[in-house]
Amino acid sequence: MNELYENIARLCRNAGLSVSALCESAGVSPGILSDLKTGRKKSINTETLAKLAKALDVSTDRLLGIADPLEDEFIAYYGQVSRQLTESDRRELMALVRLKAEMKKGHDQK
Repeated sequence: MNELYENIARLCRNAGLSVSALCESAGVSPGILSDLKTGRKKSINTETLAKLAKALDVSTDRLLGIADPLEDEFIAYYGQVSRQLTESDRRELMALVRLKAEMKKGHDQK
């Protein structure tokens, strides 16, 4: 199976979407991803890549597998649960993430 297709399928799973639902949302022919999955195509054009990334709310680097998969999982999970959180909860969570980043930055500089 094509690595790009595997990345797209993983991001769909993380977002709670089927690949066909992604195609519909992105305005992309499902045949394109089917061809990737079966190996009939090795890549897709940049316009299609950008449409898929936008529909998944990720960068094209994430689709290409250049970005950290754990970061993808974190972002996808946040996207799923953020709708259930209050604005205050989201602000607190953001403050925790910033605090952790600052602590890591300080530790790395030592």
